[in-house]
Amino acid sequence: MAQIILIIKKIFKKGIKFLFTIIIFYPIYIISFFTPRNKKIMCIGSSHGFRDNAKYYYLYENSNNIKKYWISNSYSDNILLQKKGIKSHYKWSLKGLYLSLFSKFHVYDYNINDINFWTSGRAIKFNLWHGVGIKNIEFKIKIGSSRKHFRKLNFKNIIFSPYVYIKPDFFLSTSDMMDKHFCECFRIPSNAIIHNTYPRCHFFLENKTKLIKHIEKYESSFLQNLILKKSKEFNKLHLYVPTWRDSGKDFISKINWHQLNDTLAEKNELFLIKPHPNTILKSQLNLSNILYIPNKEDIYPLMPFTDTLITDYSSVYYDYLLLKDKKIILFLFDYIEYINNERDLAFDFNEFTAGIKVYNYDDFFKSLFSDEKKSLSDYNKEEKIIHSFWEYTENKKSINAQLISKINYE
Repeated sequence: MAQIILIIKKIFKKGIKFLFTIIIFYPIYIISFFTPRNKKIMCIGSSHGFRDNAKYYYLYENSNNIKKYWISNSYSDNILLQKKGIKSHYKWSLKGLYLSLFSKFHVYDYNINDINFWTSGRAIKFNLWHGVGIKNIEFKIKIGSSRKHFRKLNFKNIIFSPYVYIKPDFFLSTSDMMDKHFCECFRIPSNAIIHNTYPRCHFFLENKTKLIKHIEKYESSFLQNLILKKSKEFNKLHLYVPTWRDSGKDFISKINWHQLNDTLAEKNELFLIKPHPNTILKSQLNLSNILYIPNKEDIYPLMPFTDTLITDYSSVYYDYLLLKDKKIILFLFDYIEYINNERDLAFDFNEFTAGIKVYNYDDFFKSLFSDEKKSLSDYNKEEKIIHSFWEYTENKKSINAQLISKINYE
């Protein structure tokens, strides 16, 4: 009986959602095609909070006399951002709806629903995306559970997630190699591409004085304490950023955390863990020299203050290469399973990764505490990879200037 009641409740919720979508959302979407769009107003947002390229685009990109507003997906986040002086509005507030209905530009990190799909008719859609890399993404995914969202048209997606199929008008790309990749993944023409480095990478390459000013003004007390205080207390900071597994499988069991913690304590080093935002952790470790970074925190202000990055197939690897002379360990405990079952790769993994690669915990442990220096061939390979992914890092023209120029030209 209890199970039947749960099924009825589930059907009722889906029915209410369907009716709400048809009666409220779709009429708003139709209206959005007729609202006058103000070319002096830009809405910027990210569904994962105040982070990624959208965050740094909002804070530091030259506005060209355009008023920029952050559209927050969370009411509580919106309140916090307003306290920090950010011109933020909750997407379902009256002001948030007004801005997204009447602004000419919608700039985002993932898809148009980062701001609000239902208010996006005729807005110029500019996707900054959130990472270069070697994985197939979006409509190019061939294996893994994420494939179903893009490879097949289905009734559920068409009705409830139509934003999945909306192509951006413009797309930020960092190199010629990435142009082809992104055009295939997002089904966009080559003339939609804008070339430049990522705003978050341009930011973290600034000098430490500017970084600290930013941290004091915009970052949480957690990050302020970690960067301004803890980074000085420890001899080294190691940052572990494992990518998201579509299957939801954990990475915790692959490491002997107590042995690792004992050695870290002996050497007065701190090991930081930052799971992917989509990763759900059932439990967290409580050890003296191992610290979890909360999901909502932005690691980009932290990265220049770290000594080592440990990752796997994550795009953060390519960002971290730009910092130069940092230690990188690729911990690939599930390499075969990952490329066969989780996510297919667009580029050859070995060709486009350099440095230390380990496939089990023992080798990872040895590599973490080894003082072995990079070889000349490692440096040369890193430079080649950087050029492949970050060809336009030195572009001095602002992203906004290129966007306006392209619009005026076309």
